[in-house]
Amino acid sequence: MEKQNYLIEQLIMQNRLLKLILSVLVVTLSAIGLMAARAPEGVTESIRTRELLVVDSNNVIRARVSGDMPDAIMANGHVSKRGAKAAGFMIYDQEGIERGGYVTFDHGNAMLSLDSKYRMVANLIAGPEEDGVSVLNLHTKNSSLELRSDPEGSRLSVSKAHRVTYQHPEIETLSQGKCRSYKDLEKKYPGEGVCLDRFSQATCDRCFKSEQ
Repeated sequence: MEKQNYLIEQLIMQNRLLKLILSVLVVTLSAIGLMAARAPEGVTESIRTRELLVVDSNNVIRARVSGDMPDAIMANGHVSKRGAKAAGFMIYDQEGIERGGYVTFDHGNAMLSLDSKYRMVANLIAGPEEDGVSVLNLHTKNSSLELRSDPEGSRLSVSKAHRVTYQHPEIETLSQGKCRSYKDLEKKYPGEGVCLDRFSQATCDRCFKSEQ
């Protein structure tokens, strides 16, 4: 009788132990499944690096994520200077020529661009200013169409050879600050017509002849 009671007690203890082991196993498998769902095998939640390069089957760089973007390499090996340090994402064609990107510059602008093999042909720019500056540019080699909103007003401008030929609505008078800055640029780059690249001849003449 005592032997039977002992065996029964052992069976009960083993049953309880088995239930405990099964419970722990279920909880462990559930936790593993949850972690697998949140972070798939081979995926790291966070990568800290200065640059990430994506290459194709020919080992040509096709995409770049960089904290310090190099200058653009265009057709025929031409190096196009960015003019300021930039960080962001760039795409390249099968020849390794830069064809566009999405970057922020150290001077403050954020820009989304699309390039031909020879030059930038389309860009969307957002300035850092509190009052807001936004620009959409479409270019050919000798002409451009610009849709711009800035403190001078919102307008559509068509240019040829870096001279505004049409603007609607036309900005007839520049603010004092903007006029003063163009006068300074004219002194710094005489004869280059920096003002005419964004405003009409009449508007620039009014600015340069004023006492502002």
